[in-house]
Amino acid sequence: MKIILCRCGNHIIVSDEDYDRLRDTAWNCYGEDRVRSVVHRNPISIADMIMGFPPIGFIWDHVDRDIHHNVRSNLRLATNSQNNRNRGRFRNNTSGYKGVHWDKLRGKWQAQAYSDGHRKHLGHFDKKEDAAIAYNDFVKEHYGEFAVLNTITEEGK
Repeated sequence: MKIILCRCGNHIIVSDEDYDRLRDTAWNCYGEDRVRSVVHRNPISIADMIMGFPPIGFIWDHVDRDIHHNVRSNLRLATNSQNNRNRGRFRNNTSGYKGVHWDKLRGKWQAQAYSDGHRKHLGHFDKKEDAAIAYNDFVKEHYGEFAVLNTITEEGK
């Protein structure tokens, strides 16, 4: 593995076999999900440069969810839906668990996940850890290798 410095100051990790081809291209980060060239008229992602353009309906997903880690073994084909499943919790999450939020109306923690483009209600719980477990159980069964599981703390258990 070798490192390329991105214009935004981050380091991009690439496979040895790709380094010579990628090192002289200016790369920049766009949001939290893309590293693209800045010299092409139509910016191209570093993953596309490494793996080639994916088939229609697919994108390159980072297994470890780190857009700066672009070694071939960390890139896999995914649909947009699968790629969205392989995300961590949102920054504005207040429960500390993916798929868990406070339901003010019921005064309980609610677990939910998405399946086939629809929000799936997984239940209401007194403890947020129990809601996180319900979320984990659902995504293990439905998301497969793209499931991102909550790490359940012992606080409140």
